[in-house]
Amino acid sequence: MLGIDLGTTNSCVSIYTEHEVCDSEPIKEMRVLHLEANKDTLPSVVRFVDRKLDNVVVGTPAKRMMIIKPNEVFASVKSLMRDDKWKEDKTVVDKFTIDGQELTPTDVSSIILKELLRLVKENNEIDAETIDEYVICVPANSTVYKQNIYEAVIKAGLCKVDENNQVLRYENGNPIGVHILDEPTAAAIAYAQDKGFFGEGKKSESTLLVYDFGGGTFDVTILKVVPAEGTDSIELKAENMPVFSVLSTKGIADLGGDSIDYVLMEIVAQQFYEQYN
Repeated sequence: MLGIDLGTTNSCVSIYTEHEVCDSEPIKEMRVLHLEANKDTLPSVVRFVDRKLDNVVVGTPAKRMMIIKPNEVFASVKSLMRDDKWKEDKTVVDKFTIDGQELTPTDVSSIILKELLRLVKENNEIDAETIDEYVICVPANSTVYKQNIYEAVIKAGLCKVDENNQVLRYENGNPIGVHILDEPTAAAIAYAQDKGFFGEGKKSESTLLVYDFGGGTFDVTILKVVPAEGTDSIELKAENMPVFSVLSTKGIADLGGDSIDYVLMEIVAQQFYEQYN
């Protein structure tokens, strides 16, 4: 199982595996994978060199050209995936029209997903054919964004297909093997596992507040966690899994680190202008 955090600024990938051991319980392993230059993250930036569809660069090399070649570089596209309002801005639409083809933020995100998978295979000696499940974290309270993520995953070719190359889907229409997890819920699960809610050292029922201030979105979520019962083992079986209930979640889809960067830039530019005209 591959876990993907497709971030506004940077993206990250982790893997969960079970290794069979003779006459013993399987060894379970969770680890963050190396991406470019043995780093754990990849800048979520895509460059179309000379604005050509067949000349694409992803990650740090693309990020380095953001100032020099702004019309070729696409960054923070995740924040545009929350709705279709970007289509109302002619400047944005013109930028997304490459080689006469109108791309979408979802198209650009699919390119990032492809590159993540390529780097995972290249730098971690992992056979993509052995990956049977994908879990992708998304901002809370964003239905349109979730649908766009499913579309990006399909375009990136991460989905299971039949003999006619048609995407296999669940009854609800979502692609088989692809799961969406709200980012605050993912954080709460990681916290609960670290604090013993999954078995050993069981805690009492708790209410958690998860504050997520990311590159493009700001979410606050309140969750109730009921610990696992009936065992002192850390075995993750259905009967002793903790229960997570989202009591409330609210997010601002257009407020994040990018917004703070922009305000700071305006303040510095204004002061520079006042001092040097």
